[in-house]
Amino acid sequence: MTKTAAQDRYDRMARSYDARWRVFSNVVYGWVLKHWPQTLAKNAHIVDLGCGTGAFLKRLAADHSDYKLTGLDAAEAMLETARNAVPKGTFIQADFNRAQAEKLPKADLYLCLNVLHHMMRPDLFVAQISQHCAENTPVFICHFAPKGLLMKIAGLYWSISDISYYRMVKPREFKKILREHDFEIVEKAILKPNYFWRLQIYSLRKTSN
Repeated sequence: MTKTAAQDRYDRMARSYDARWRVFSNVVYGWVLKHWPQTLAKNAHIVDLGCGTGAFLKRLAADHSDYKLTGLDAAEAMLETARNAVPKGTFIQADFNRAQAEKLPKADLYLCLNVLHHMMRPDLFVAQISQHCAENTPVFICHFAPKGLLMKIAGLYWSISDISYYRMVKPREFKKILREHDFEIVEKAILKPNYFWRLQIYSLRKTSN
């Protein structure tokens, strides 16, 4: 299968990704862990969509050795790094722009951290997650927030310079997508890793099947 632009870009970034985005990622991971549901079973199945190098799953493995951890990503080089980082995890190559919903396993909690801007159809991506969620399944989603002049300029620049980038999803549009696919917002925040980045992050709950 021919590589997509996102696959090629992240294959080339795999070795340097964690160092390059450490501060950015730590802010996101910290928020997720702060809002982590305390009612998950000891052996809960956690699925990370767009797991990249497996950095967050590695953290979970260190603190929750009985969790079953699965990561999906489009970039094979990222997955190879993740397999080395989390030897007990399961890692699957999947491109959700190609509607590969059959590769998405059932889980007790889903993570989708900073991949939405690569989705041609964010609504279809959320629909794929929703189809696999039982009622009350927790989901964390984080994506670029089109908030502030710098982020808007960045979005314009990426749309010209990065063919793996599609767009930032506006809050009103994303809330509509969540309602249509039976997700309730439990918590939300705008994260500011530095003067430039603005990230919209959600803790969600599936409300019905």
